Amino acid sequence: MWKLTTRISEWAAKILLALVAFSLLVFLIQLAGLDQLKQAFASVSLQAVSTGFLLYVLTCVFRAARFKALLRTALLGTDIRLRRIFSVVAAQAFINYFIPFRVGELSYLYLLKKEAPGTRVTSLIPSLVISRVFDLLAVSLLFMIAWSHTMWTMPKELNVLGHILALSVLVIWPLMFVIWKLRAKVRAFGETVTRHSGLSSYRLVQWLMEQMREVAQGFEIMSSARVLILTGFYSLLIWLSLACMNLVLWRAMGIRFSLPVLIFVSMFLNLSSFLPIHSVGGFGTQDAVWTYLVINLGYSLDRAIVAGLSAHIIAMLYVVVIGGYSLFALRFLQGHFNFNSRSISEEEN
Repeated sequence: MWKLTTRISEWAAKILLALVAFSLLVFLIQLAGLDQLKQAFASVSLQAVSTGFLLYVLTCVFRAARFKALLRTALLGTDIRLRRIFSVVAAQAFINYFIPFRVGELSYLYLLKKEAPGTRVTSLIPSLVISRVFDLLAVSLLFMIAWSHTMWTMPKELNVLGHILALSVLVIWPLMFVIWKLRAKVRAFGETVTRHSGLSSYRLVQWLMEQMREVAQGFEIMSSARVLILTGFYSLLIWLSLACMNLVLWRAMGIRFSLPVLIFVSMFLNLSSFLPIHSVGGFGTQDAVWTYLVINLGYSLDRAIVAGLSAHIIAMLYVVVIGGYSLFALRFLQGHFNFNSRSISEEEN
């Protein structure tokens, strides 16, 4: 009965967050007006859209190369062709984009399991976990670099937010290092403390312990400095490519930032996407964050909303086109795509 009540509460919270995000999106569209959105789309050049598309494809290539390096270690030398991993990565991004609260991350395990028959799902989880850890580290590093160049010129409101986020990053980095170096001891100590203190009965504590357990497991595949360097290198290329894509789309919408401010805004948005309140495609939540940032940087409310929503929709179309093609390439559009969490556990057994 307690588990049923907890499950209902979790889904109620998720539905509430989805409604809040949808309400934010509707509110922003009403403020800007559909006519202005149509005009913004009509003014975007084909060159800008094409350049942004190529940059998004490039991010998928870098993601595929990173997973290839991680999987070669995780699967004890088993080599999956880069083209197939590219399709898995693009398809997973497509599924994850439209399934909120990061539930779509599980699609990576299902899709990749089809590409490596006989592989246990438990051997694939670390590559997903460690890629997300390095995504967070890469984004936070780029944010800190941009923040160090813009903190003295930022408006007061953004200055406060920037300092809070920078302090959070300075806490995350040592925490990740401690988990890596003392992963076995940290895991055992945390489980002992939560069990004896009674904290393990709280869902939040259970979630935090599970995250620490998965991160510790993910670091186990870092058996060589080469894998570590490659993973970090590709992670930086991924987020720099996405920042360049944002640069192209935002400038096409008339929003022009200096390079440090561009990276600051882009990485701020990316860090907000790591939050569990991330909605479907980031619509509503991410657009609200964007609007707040751009208004404080001197642009009008209408212009900020129109530029943000227009660029967001174009980026969504990139994900749909590449992801849809990748699903077709993986032959999941021919009656074989039936993904759910149960199918993973059944194949695992």
